[in-house]
Amino acid sequence: MTNSVAHPPSSRERLVIGGAAALGLLLVGASWLVHGLQIPGTSWPDWVESLLLNLGSAVLLVAPIEVFSARLRRQIDDVRSEVRGLAGLDERVSAAITADRAALQAVFDDVVTAAPSLRTVRRALRTAANEGLLDAAVGLRVRVHPAAGTRLRLRLVRRTLWLGWAVHFTLENLYGEPIATWTERQARSLEHLFTKIAHAVRNTDVPLVPVPSATLRHLSESLLYALKYPIARPMIEFFEPQWALTTHSIASGQEDYEVVHNRPDRISMYRHVLEKEWIDRDSYNAAYDTADYFYPRHGRDA
Repeated sequence: MTNSVAHPPSSRERLVIGGAAALGLLLVGASWLVHGLQIPGTSWPDWVESLLLNLGSAVLLVAPIEVFSARLRRQIDDVRSEVRGLAGLDERVSAAITADRAALQAVFDDVVTAAPSLRTVRRALRTAANEGLLDAAVGLRVRVHPAAGTRLRLRLVRRTLWLGWAVHFTLENLYGEPIATWTERQARSLEHLFTKIAHAVRNTDVPLVPVPSATLRHLSESLLYALKYPIARPMIEFFEPQWALTTHSIASGQEDYEVVHNRPDRISMYRHVLEKEWIDRDSYNAAYDTADYFYPRHGRDA
């Protein structure tokens, strides 16, 4: 806490000091006068002189006491003002953080709530990369169909200094093997992109028609999950409702729990995690199997 500023005496304090000093001196002087005017044959009560002297001395003491009390009150007021100022600062910072978070959520919500476009997708990925929610070079994997293992990986690539960033799309199987790739310019629009995806999966083992709404919803939910849970960053893929694959672990945001890729005992750790009461087995198994492919085990139980 900062030191209180020293205040000069106020007009009231100067008036009190001057008035008390004058009255005190007047009373003390009066006591001396009473003592000096003792006339033979007269009897001034002794207590009159003592009374005047004591009153004068007491009044003279009022001035410094009043000044000290006034300054102490001002210092207490200063401290209270500083405390109120700190509380106000906390509130302003908290409000700014809340507003910033709400703005990020709005960007990620726009992927599904606004008119869908390549621009809203690029904006969401760019914002997520700036916030450290994903690694722009690794990208984010989202489902092409709710019941299929086909994934669409979205990466940010720098075109030129002047043209800025663009999204690079790679259609992959469940284990990351590429099927087809498109630049944002080749994609042209979301409608055109998903038409290309439908043509590309026609000759695969799972020739299901893409569901764009499911893909965009999975993209939005993945970014919101990474925003909410720092342990799920930088995210590669979200396995609802509980687990995320990141560049260094599989992580459960709700439980703040992770299993890092470089553990030498991942098989025994897999069994250990399955014993936990809070585990969602489908989500965990999907995350574990995908991590096992992208980050093969090395060590004693490989």
